Amino acid sequence: MQKITVEEIKVLGEYIHGISGIVLDHSKGYLIESRLRPLLSETGCKTFSDLFYKTRSDSSGRLKYKIIDAISTNETFFFRDSTPFELLRNKILPELIDRRRQQYKPSPLPLRIWSAACSSGQEVYSIAMTLKEMLPDLRSYNITILGSDISDTVIAQASYGKYSKFEVNRGLSKHYLHKYFNQVGSEWRIKDEIRAMTQFDKINLLKPFPEVGKFDIIFCRNVAIYFSPSDRSKLFQKFAHVLEDDGALLLGGSESLSGMNLPFESNNYLRGIYYQKKGWNADTHNTPSSAEQKTLPRPASPIVHKVTPGTKPVIVRNQPVQIKEAIPKSKPASTPSQSSSKASTFPSAPTTPQVERETQAGKTLTAKQEKPPKKSLLSALQETKRTEKNRLIDKQTTDGTSTGKKSRGSLLATLAARKKKKEKDT
Repeated sequence: MQKITVEEIKVLGEYIHGISGIVLDHSKGYLIESRLRPLLSETGCKTFSDLFYKTRSDSSGRLKYKIIDAISTNETFFFRDSTPFELLRNKILPELIDRRRQQYKPSPLPLRIWSAACSSGQEVYSIAMTLKEMLPDLRSYNITILGSDISDTVIAQASYGKYSKFEVNRGLSKHYLHKYFNQVGSEWRIKDEIRAMTQFDKINLLKPFPEVGKFDIIFCRNVAIYFSPSDRSKLFQKFAHVLEDDGALLLGGSESLSGMNLPFESNNYLRGIYYQKKGWNADTHNTPSSAEQKTLPRPASPIVHKVTPGTKPVIVRNQPVQIKEAIPKSKPASTPSQSSSKASTFPSAPTTPQVERETQAGKTLTAKQEKPPKKSLLSALQETKRTEKNRLIDKQTTDGTSTGKKSRGSLLATLAARKKKKEKDT
């Protein structure tokens, strides 16, 4: 059995990295040897060097893609790592649909999802079944789920949608199996209603992306771990360009963007993590479209705008309105300039007491209060004390005057009696 040499590992590793982005250093020599050995007998090559030179001289490129198929890890199954699908079902998709409904009210709501490096399609159909369960009436949506891979073989299988009994038993519940698959002999094929939601294309993630448009959600799981750090950075930069501003990026459970200078920030929900573009915030961006904003009332302002003569300003949540009211005949009507001047300073500097009362329509009416101000309890008590004191003083004065007159009269009478008695004795 022909063994691979150190030089062949280096040459083939560099070649495989160039055509697929997969990094295979000298420590992965066993992987190159085990996966490319079947091609030696198939092509009639005696050594791995012969296979390399024959591949380089193959103008059709078929041998190159056979090497990619052999090296690629196509390990996948339905609903692999359930957390991303829980995120899709319970967090990402409901919030995304709520935002899109504000923008696409008159037409079907578009949803575009990309499953990058989808292998034989299990992830694509898992996404489609999730959407079908969540959105029974698909006529209200314009759904596109793109599955891409670098391997021709797996793209062909994914597009056909037929799987063995072993493949459908990995991650697929019996409920989904009988609801969305038809049995064909010993195999199972996805139903047309699910296949109609999908499309597949061959895309090399390390090459410039074709005209794929913008996506609301991108799945790229368990593939970037095989790339070099620089290739990973370039890949996620390209994803940022084709992801909507409020879109979501989902990676594999062992993958992370931490420590990389990328325009993404992580979001945690339950046990899962997903990424959105930096600066995106649902609280500040969850607003209607510009066309709808033109018809919405402006925020409330404490300043009441110009009020025409003969009206009183009414503050109604967002905008002042006019309520006409008859002008009392006893008061002269103010001129327009006076009315405008009063309105411009209302209600920040009122000159008379004011009262706010709720009208039946829930509006707040501000009007002048004509009643005199009420006295405090202390003032009333002090005034009562002063009145009582003054009354007592007046009484004492009156009583003293009467007593004085009576005493003076008695003295005069005594003197008069003594005088008469003296005259009589004389």
